[in-house]
Amino acid sequence: MEMPEEAPARLSILETTRDADCLAILLEQLENAQVPYVVEAGTAISLLDDDSAPEISAPDPWQARLWIPGSFGARAAEVIANAPAPAPMAEPEEVEALDPEDLKNPVQPR
Repeated sequence: MEMPEEAPARLSILETTRDADCLAILLEQLENAQVPYVVEAGTAISLLDDDSAPEISAPDPWQARLWIPGSFGARAAEVIANAPAPAPMAEPEEVEALDPEDLKNPVQPR
């Protein structure tokens, strides 16, 4: 088997986020600017950081890492500088508590 003459482009982390909406905006911007990228996302992403880490009993919060080839760093920085700021998160609406007597078929605890 013959090895390719050129090594693959070295990837660098462009952004780490826990905001899926922010990630979607960045991906759209990178697509429009034709910047290649790799998305690494999930609740167990920290397992990839350190092989000596102990087993986890519960997953870490969801997060994503956005990787790009180093040769696209300047173009990606321009994309991020021109990306719209994410909208502030709305306050959660207060939910009215339900009274079990108002339900047609209430579930009774055992």
